Amino acid sequence: MTAKKELQLAAKRSEELFFKSFHLSPAMMCLISVEKRTVLDVNDAWCFFTGYTKDEVIGQCTDVLTVFSNHYPIDSDVLDSGSSGSRSNFKVKCLTKQGHIRELIHSSEIIEVTGEMCFLYVALDVTENEKLTREIARLDKLNLIGQMAAGIGHEIRNPLTTVRGFLQFMMSKEYFANHSHHFELMISELDRANHIITEFLSLAGYKHYDRQSHNINLLVENIFPLLQSEALKENKNISFLLEDIPKVDINEMEFRQLILNLVKNGFEAIDSGGCVKIQTYSTVHSVVLRIEDTGHGIPSDVLGKLGTPFFTTKSHGTGLGLAVCYSIVERHNGRIDVASNEHGTSFTIHFPLP
Repeated sequence: MTAKKELQLAAKRSEELFFKSFHLSPAMMCLISVEKRTVLDVNDAWCFFTGYTKDEVIGQCTDVLTVFSNHYPIDSDVLDSGSSGSRSNFKVKCLTKQGHIRELIHSSEIIEVTGEMCFLYVALDVTENEKLTREIARLDKLNLIGQMAAGIGHEIRNPLTTVRGFLQFMMSKEYFANHSHHFELMISELDRANHIITEFLSLAGYKHYDRQSHNINLLVENIFPLLQSEALKENKNISFLLEDIPKVDINEMEFRQLILNLVKNGFEAIDSGGCVKIQTYSTVHSVVLRIEDTGHGIPSDVLGKLGTPFFTTKSHGTGLGLAVCYSIVERHNGRIDVASNEHGTSFTIHFPLP
C-alpha cells in the first residue's frame, strides 16, 4: 500500500470519526461554510434546542436564520487576516424557532471538512444555570435583609408606637386643635415607617405562619370586593377567571398579601381604563395563580432585577413589595415566572400540590 493511499484511508477514518462524534454529541454542533456562509450540517442536539429541523436549516444562509442573530459574526475575513477563527467559551444568546431566548456558552473553530473550510460551532445551553445563579444571588440578598429585619425591626417599631400614641393623645386636646393637620401628617409618616418595617419583617419571614389546606379560589373571591373597590376609585378594571382546582397548603394571610401586592403593582402599571386579570388553574404538579395587566410592559434590563430588595423604578417606592412576594412564594416552596412585552406583564405563581 502506497503512502498516499494510507494517508487517504487515514483521512477517511478521521472524517468518519468526526461525523460520528458530531452527530452523537449531546452538545449543540453546527457546521457552516466559510465561503458561502450556508449551513452544511447540524446535529440532533442543535435541532432539539433550537426547534428547527435539519431540512429547515441545511443549505440556508445564516443571514436569514434568526437563531444566529446574536452569535459571534461568521466572517470569512477571519481567514484573510490569518486568524484561526478560534473562539472559546463565549457567552451568546440565540433565538429559538418558538421565539424563546436561550443563553449559550459556545466555542468555534475553523476546520477543513471534505476539502471545504468550515466554521465548527459547539454550544451548551446554560439558560437554567444562569437563572439559578441569579436566583441564588437574589436569595442571598433576601437572607441578608432578613437578618437585618429580625435584628432591628421590633426595636424600631416599639418607640414608634409610643410616639404615635402620644401624638394621638395631644391631637385630642383642644389646646392643639389648630395644629391637627400637623399631627395628622406626623401620624401618617409614622404609619408609613411602620408599614416599611412590616414589609421588612415579612421579607424575613420573621413571624411563623401556619399553613392550612385551602382552595385559593375562595381566598381570591373573598378579597375580590376590596380589589374591585380600588379599581373603581382609579377608573380601572379587574376581572377573574377561576377554574376548578385542588386545595394546596398555604398561609391565608401571606396569600392575601401576595395578591394585594401584585394587583397593586398591576394597577400602577396600567392607564385609566386598563385591566388586571386574576386567573387560577392547575397542572399535574401545581396550582397556578396568574395575575396579568394590560400595561406597557417592563424593560428587559429591569426584568432580571425584579424581586431584589430596595430595587424600584417608582419615585416613592421602597423596593420591598415584590421582594416580599418572592419571599412568600419561596416559603411556600413555589416559584414565580414573569413574562412581559409591550402589551402587558404577567406574574405566574406555581404552588406545589401536597
